[in-house]
Amino acid sequence: MNKNLFQKKYIVPVLIILVFVSYFGYTKVFKKGSETKYVLSKVERGSIFVSVSASGNIEAENEIDLKSEISGKVSKILFKVGEKVKKGEILINLDTEDAKEKLREAERGVEDAEKALLNAEKGVFDAETALEDAKTSLQNLQKNYEKAKKDIDDSLKTTYKDTLDALSLFYNDAHSMFSQIEQMFTKSSYEAKNERISIGENEISDIDYYYFVVKTIGGEKILYFEEGAEEKFERLKSEFEQKRQNYWKISLNSPGFEIESVLNESYQLSQTLLDLLRQTLNLIAKYKKVLDDKNLTPPFSLTITDSQNQILLNFDSKISPQVSTFKKLKEKIEDLKDNQEIRNLETQITQAKNNLLRRENNLLQAKNTYSQAQNAFFNAKDKLKSAKDYLEKHFIKAPFEGMIAKVNVKEGESISPQTLLLKFISPQKIVKISLNEIDAAKIKLGQKSILTFDALPDLRLTGKVSEISPIGEVSQGVTSFEIKIVLDSDDERVKPGMSVNAEIIVEEKSDVLILPKNAIKSEENSSYVQLIEVPGEIKKKLKTGIPIILPKEVKIRKQPVKIGISNESLAEILFGISEGEIVISSKVTQKTQTSQTQTHFRFQIPEMRVPAQRR
Repeated sequence: MNKNLFQKKYIVPVLIILVFVSYFGYTKVFKKGSETKYVLSKVERGSIFVSVSASGNIEAENEIDLKSEISGKVSKILFKVGEKVKKGEILINLDTEDAKEKLREAERGVEDAEKALLNAEKGVFDAETALEDAKTSLQNLQKNYEKAKKDIDDSLKTTYKDTLDALSLFYNDAHSMFSQIEQMFTKSSYEAKNERISIGENEISDIDYYYFVVKTIGGEKILYFEEGAEEKFERLKSEFEQKRQNYWKISLNSPGFEIESVLNESYQLSQTLLDLLRQTLNLIAKYKKVLDDKNLTPPFSLTITDSQNQILLNFDSKISPQVSTFKKLKEKIEDLKDNQEIRNLETQITQAKNNLLRRENNLLQAKNTYSQAQNAFFNAKDKLKSAKDYLEKHFIKAPFEGMIAKVNVKEGESISPQTLLLKFISPQKIVKISLNEIDAAKIKLGQKSILTFDALPDLRLTGKVSEISPIGEVSQGVTSFEIKIVLDSDDERVKPGMSVNAEIIVEEKSDVLILPKNAIKSEENSSYVQLIEVPGEIKKKLKTGIPIILPKEVKIRKQPVKIGISNESLAEILFGISEGEIVISSKVTQKTQTSQTQTHFRFQIPEMRVPAQRR
């Protein structure tokens, strides 16, 4: 053993005691200042978007230099630079004297040709009138025939569709009926221990029991139930299943006769099922009357019998109208298929076609003469149209609604088709920006854009991406693509040539779970959050967004999460945590005087020095 330590065996315990006293004293005094604080965030449901930003300029959407199609002299300029005009308004007039004279000559030519045409028409007027009457008669007959045929076809299609709808409802109801009444026709509701209701050796169903009571005690024989309720039920159920199989084989695309066949057999089946329901309801009524008349107590509760009676009544109210519906559908199909109107129209159309051929032969010779006069008339009208078009070219009009940007000619000046008359711009403004290939790959037509202006700091407009250049331009090794954005609304203060800042929203999600991005931690190739686990009452009191000291009941658990889209401040949570859960966004640690004092104190204990506090 170390001799020095041995000699100091009484000093060391005292020093140790002083160390602990000093440590716990300082800890108690300065504990509050040294505790770590945390900023918490709550998982919320909201919206998040990712954007691409760039700067560009305002330009007019459309800008053209207007020229004249003809040569001439400027007689009048109707608008000044900066004035707004509507589409089609006249901007410049050229001298029209020569054009008006050509128009008058063409009009006289048309008048002469028209008179010649009227003389030629006189010879064919009667035949042409008769021919037109014949055509009209035939057209009307054909229209009536097509309409009648289409009406019948449409009615048949509608009726077949109505039939399928009615069949679907019937077979669904019938299937439900068999499921709900099977127990009363095949089983007994009598549940006494080691006892059963039977005739001879055979246990009987509720319905057979009802009939047994009516027949033996009430003395009334019902032929419908003589063969036995269970046998009748199974036979009808088998018939139902077979006919339901036939129903399943048809559709709207099936031939009409197949649909009609299923309708006919289903109509018969519906009548049979309705008879079953009503015979059984009648039997239950007689059974209850026998019990009442004879003051008998049934082997099982009348509540069961009443419930069965209600089930039968419910299905009676469903099947009964379906029987009527099937009957009406059958009658309607028969009426549509046997239509005398169609046959009469076919005969009339044949007669009208023969009459039309006779009228055409009578008109043929007269039309040859008329054709020559008609050609002369058309030529004259073509010349008139050309003269009008020539006159119209003397008026320079606005191709669209816009504004005069520049006028290049003066009144009295002679011009040619090569002369630039004026510059015309549209009122609709667009934004042009340039993006690098990485950002351009994120852009799609129609994406929303938020626009701000250096010259108008109080103005904020929106727009949509209207055009993406299909070919990039390379400058100094960097490929960029031109993007055009059309403004949703205009502001008179915005002028072509102004600089603009565009923020294009390339991805946006709403009603998703979001967290501040600094709450997401990464480890290897996965993400996680520091999830707060604490009893509900304490959880409600935790404040988010400001540094706080966590209660001692709080537990922090690393919770893996899947991240969706994110921007500079927020991240989308796909799964891993739920709305309302609280996580740690950041940790605030203060290096207090206590920790520094304890560090100095630990080295100075052997010399028994009082540590100096750090400032």
